[in-house]
Amino acid sequence: MERDIKDNFSVREKIYRAAVELFARKGYSGTTIRNIVQKAEVTQPMVYYYYGNKEQLFTSCIKELYNQLTTVYQKIDPELPFDILLKKMLISGKEKFADFPEGLFLMARFAYSPDEFPRMIDIIHVFSTPLDLLISAIQKAKNKGEIVDYVSPQLFSFALFGTLGFLATVHFMKDRFEIFKSMDIDVSIDEIVKLFAYGVLKK
Repeated sequence: MERDIKDNFSVREKIYRAAVELFARKGYSGTTIRNIVQKAEVTQPMVYYYYGNKEQLFTSCIKELYNQLTTVYQKIDPELPFDILLKKMLISGKEKFADFPEGLFLMARFAYSPDEFPRMIDIIHVFSTPLDLLISAIQKAKNKGEIVDYVSPQLFSFALFGTLGFLATVHFMKDRFEIFKSMDIDVSIDEIVKLFAYGVLKK
């Protein structure tokens, strides 16, 4: 069910939130500037003034979403014990997008269905930065002897992000599928920590 864009958002924020929600729900090709204008309750010239054309608007949305996630991760102390660090990363990401799950869903959709969206070589670093922070955290845990030696930081990170992408999808679509309705995202986070952290921590 689509939501109304709050009146107290700025024009730029209204356009951004409307675009993210529509790109998440309808995909890139299924979303038009006209759709965004109607959803945001703004004029078409406003969209072009703040963001440019549809591709530029989409690029701005993706950059903003990943930059927000990166900022959240950067505030977490990388010296924390690995299981605590991992849980803080998961919870902070969930809290950041708690009132805007479309943001997480679009990030997941963009990551796992790249052919659906424009190719944007210039934002690869934006996409990879949160992943790099996690890889670095895992490597530090290995260096401190917290986790087993055979774990690959890269593969571990890819697996975790894949799980988070699925969790974001479940959270976004839980009202549409019976199998998802009983899932509690807070319980899921605890289970993910147990699965990923406790499975690799040295005994």
